[in-house]
Amino acid sequence: MENSLTKLFLKHSFFYTISNVFIRGINFFLLPLYIRLLTPRDYGIVDLITISSNLVNYLVTLEITQAVARFFPEINEDEKKTYSFTSVIFVISTYSVFVFFALAFKNDIKNIFFDSSITDDLYYLSISYFSVNGIFILLQSQLRWGLQVKECNFVNSIVAAITIFFTCLFVIYLKMGPNGVILGFILGNFVGIILSFYFLRNVLKVDYSIYILKKMLYFSLPLVPSSIGAFLSIYVDRIFIKEILSIHELGIYGIAYRFAAIANIIMIGLQSAVTPLIYNNYKKKEAAKEIAKSFYYICFVLLIIFQMMFIWIKEILLVFTTATYYDAWTSVLILTPALGISGLYVFAPGLGIAKKTKFIATISIFSCAINIILNYFLIPIYSINGAAIATLISMLFSTGAFFYLGNKFYYIPYDWKPIFYSITMVVLSGLICNLTNPGIIFKILETIVCVCIIIKIMMGKFSSRILNVYRR
Repeated sequence: MENSLTKLFLKHSFFYTISNVFIRGINFFLLPLYIRLLTPRDYGIVDLITISSNLVNYLVTLEITQAVARFFPEINEDEKKTYSFTSVIFVISTYSVFVFFALAFKNDIKNIFFDSSITDDLYYLSISYFSVNGIFILLQSQLRWGLQVKECNFVNSIVAAITIFFTCLFVIYLKMGPNGVILGFILGNFVGIILSFYFLRNVLKVDYSIYILKKMLYFSLPLVPSSIGAFLSIYVDRIFIKEILSIHELGIYGIAYRFAAIANIIMIGLQSAVTPLIYNNYKKKEAAKEIAKSFYYICFVLLIIFQMMFIWIKEILLVFTTATYYDAWTSVLILTPALGISGLYVFAPGLGIAKKTKFIATISIFSCAINIILNYFLIPIYSINGAAIATLISMLFSTGAFFYLGNKFYYIPYDWKPIFYSITMVVLSGLICNLTNPGIIFKILETIVCVCIIIKIMMGKFSSRILNVYRR
């Protein structure tokens, strides 16, 4: 098993993470551009549009991508072609309907969701971005679940390069502001769609099946409220900041979120590798133990990222931002672990394996409710830090629920002690560093000591296994 699942996990994780750094890291790479050429209000608008695209994708596609992901490991190659083609036709059709209604009810939608924040031109660009992004996400999932790792990574890299190039062109030279940012996203995603169709040309068999569509929707429809709940758990803070505070504060919070999302960028790359492998191998005898080992590797990476951010966040903001954003360091510290743990639920696959979609929906709804309540009470008191605290607490709840309930349907032997000890050490070292404001030499020494302790606690009994896997 270690020759297969663990080796594939480490290999795929490396490639997907590198690819994800490009595609998901676009906003991070563009941060210097955003900070210096966009006002906090302009960036708040861009942030509002990009997070809205996620909600639109859940509602318009009815989460059919999740159904494709679940059924792919259990069907033969011919059936995969039918599933793929059916899902693509369905998504293109639903987005066509979405565009029609978005244009027909433009004024109502603008007043409800955007107020006077965006112009008509930016609204039309946003609708276009929602559509091409939704189709691109589906096609990328087809590549990923078909284990076309190299093709998926190639497409992501090209999309990232094109997006960055055109965004810089439109914002720096043509002075288009938020319109230039969204237009750059559109062009990048459009090229991604063309390339994805090319690499899927042997998979997308022209064979549409109503029966298969009903089967996929029967699985995916209960996940829609779950996904909306997960969306609100992550993004409801933006909604409350916009309503209680202002677009200006939303822009500052958005920048803090982008820095904190460094951990999330790594996590999504690792998720892309581990989820298909789990569903393809969970029935094997040693799968549960191998999943646990992979989980420890992930935790090790996350703890190192947390440690670096906790110690060096003030210096990072000083180098990469302007004085307007310096006070956002506390929000970054709170959001970093929140976003880091948000993807760990993939290591609790029990509910997905058992197809307990109602349980998943319930967890998301409760997590969402917790986040809404905490945002309502904490933002007026602690401003954007209150939103960050609410996000962290709701993420802890949802992740804990996934592990607790998931293990009842598919048991994985996790040892939580080394993780708890490492987290305690990271938090204490971060508090000491940020409350006392020591010099650079002390921070360097503290970083070295803490990293060595994390390696000793987390990786001692697994380091030899990792070396053996790579040697093979």
